Amino acid sequence: MTSPKKFLDTLPPYDALDRMPQPEVSEHNSDTAWELWHDVDNKEQARFADTVPVTAPGALSKPPSDSPPPAVRLRPVPPAGPSSLQKLIDESRRRNRVCPKLAQWQALDALLRGGAPAGAADSLAAPLTPRDWQTTTSLAKRLMFRALIDWSAKHGLVEPVLQFVRALPEEQWHRMGD
Repeated sequence: MTSPKKFLDTLPPYDALDRMPQPEVSEHNSDTAWELWHDVDNKEQARFADTVPVTAPGALSKPPSDSPPPAVRLRPVPPAGPSSLQKLIDESRRRNRVCPKLAQWQALDALLRGGAPAGAADSLAAPLTPRDWQTTTSLAKRLMFRALIDWSAKHGLVEPVLQFVRALPEEQWHRMGD
């Protein structure tokens, strides 16, 4: 076995101006890597049941004999499953999607402005111009599209946006890395 002192003596001297050694990094990514991650996560989460209230808050587990039957006191439970907003978010992120391509985004913007409640369209940000589209990062585009989704939820327009998004062919989507 070589002693540490002897090993260090065999190394060339370090010069302060030498480049520091860097680890070799290899990143492997595909168009479906993010989707595969969500599939694994969904399978993991499927093992757990949704939390549903059994009784109204503050209700006793065994009702007194003079109280109405439990069915009268329970609040209705919303149907299980994701909301329309969550479906829209999931659909817009499938297969590493960022946002619709510029022409489709402009068409969606026109659709929303035409169907928005009075005065609501004033708070909707304008879509990117062709010049801005070229210089805006994919992450910034995704955040801007998410703001449009949140705006549509605030103004009760989630369903038309969801229908628009579902109708878009795959080649009409901008993806991370494009």
